[in-house]
Amino acid sequence: MKSNTKKPLEFSSGRAKVLAWANQSENGVWYSFTPKCLYQDKASGKLNEGTSFNRVDLVQLALSALLAFYWYSETIRSAEPAESDTPESKEDLGLILEATDNLRLFIEHRKAIMDEFLANKLSEAA
Repeated sequence: MKSNTKKPLEFSSGRAKVLAWANQSENGVWYSFTPKCLYQDKASGKLNEGTSFNRVDLVQLALSALLAFYWYSETIRSAEPAESDTPESKEDLGLILEATDNLRLFIEHRKAIMDEFLANKLSEAA
């Protein structure tokens, strides 16, 4: 297996980013993804990359990961059927659909909580 040394694609939101690395093998191109968090070293002032995320970074990381996933989905969709129609990709599709459904449920739940919070704040202000 031969790895690609080209610069990765970057999907970022705030301090969080996801790097998409294209890798070449005898079976074609495959991608790996690396999450990173930007931070500034207090002593030197230098901007660095880390792999630890605080609670705000997690939201930004989720958005960065969704952007990377959307790009990857579109890349795979435009690929030749023979390249993307493997047993592994079918298994992955099931996992992706399950994760997407869980994300949708989470967003709906959080929206309901926010709606209730805002309604209470508006009624307190009235």
